[in-house]
Amino acid sequence: MNCWTAARIFMISALICSATADTKAGDDVCKTADCMRLGLELNDAINASADPCDDFYDYVCKKMEE
Repeated sequence: MNCWTAARIFMISALICSATADTKAGDDVCKTADCMRLGLELNDAINASADPCDDFYDYVCKKMEE
């Protein structure tokens, strides 16, 4: 199988998968009170003043140590 045939098979497969994906408009992801509360807690737990690219541990864990 040459490279072009493999690329065509991949593109057709990706097109079929995206066309048949089950997506719902108005999905209720994180709309419950518990989910919203947890999202706020997680947001408060990160150190937003730290750059995650420079020190990911400081960004994620520093506030939890306090």
